[in-house]
Amino acid sequence: VGDNSEADGILRYCARLTGVTMAQIMLNSQDYMNAWAKLKDKFNLGDLMLVSYPIDGPTVGDIRSFLTRTMTKRGLDPRVLIVDYIDNCRRPNRDSQYEELGDLYTKFKNICEEMKIVGWTASQTKVDTWNSGENAHLGSLGESSKKQHVVDAMLTMRQVNDYQYQVYVPKMR
Repeated sequence: VGDNSEADGILRYCARLTGVTMAQIMLNSQDYMNAWAKLKDKFNLGDLMLVSYPIDGPTVGDIRSFLTRTMTKRGLDPRVLIVDYIDNCRRPNRDSQYEELGDLYTKFKNICEEMKIVGWTASQTKVDTWNSGENAHLGSLGESSKKQHVVDAMLTMRQVNDYQYQVYVPKMR
């Protein structure tokens, strides 16, 4: 959940998904409960499970273990796994960030393929790309270009002005 506390991260997601303010969510308002019901009906959604870890907390193995335990205990059959910024997962050693980030993305992709689920994560572009006003491309991922070799699809976004963003698809396999 990046620079937010674990509780703030989950609260932020709930607010973004439902369109209900964080204050109303904290009050457990009926608006919040109704918004979830409408989302589930409109998009034919199953259950949503939000879990939060601190930065550098879980390994990819911890995420796999959590999914397996949860699927067994609750009888769930997940379809999508969203890891908000997988780059923040704990890695075995910090000797080669370049290699480790490539391995991290490979392990994440392996989980998704084995469990037959869609995986989504975010990454950052290099600072010079973000500030350039150009669309981010395959070589513009921050920290390790090995990420680009692993992902099946890559979407980038840049702000055009205060009210507009532009989405670019540099890779779609």
